[in-house]
Amino acid sequence: MHSLQQRNNDEDDNNNNNLDNNSNNDVHSSIFCWVQLYYKEKEEPEGRVFKIKPVPDDVDALAKEVKEERRNTLSHCDATDLSVYSPGTKPPFAQGNSIKPARNWKS
Repeated sequence: MHSLQQRNNDEDDNNNNNLDNNSNNDVHSSIFCWVQLYYKEKEEPEGRVFKIKPVPDDVDALAKEVKEERRNTLSHCDATDLSVYSPGTKPPFAQGNSIKPARNWKS
């Protein structure tokens, strides 16, 4: 199993002022999200952080986008084998702390 950590694009862009100040500050309503891969039972990330644009509607869609974006790296697993964690979650990752697959964060 691999872990994905979605990162708040406001933090990673050093609070870039290109975002609409009147918009909802919820990370899930942002134009894009950053993703970092972690291998199971490892505390160091795998590869570089990458951007998914636009933000998918739910966790399942995000996992599918990540699988497509990193199809060579993740050729040995399915999108359903990926777990998604909120920004700021630190390793070791526990399955109980993952965002549930049916969670729709845009509504």
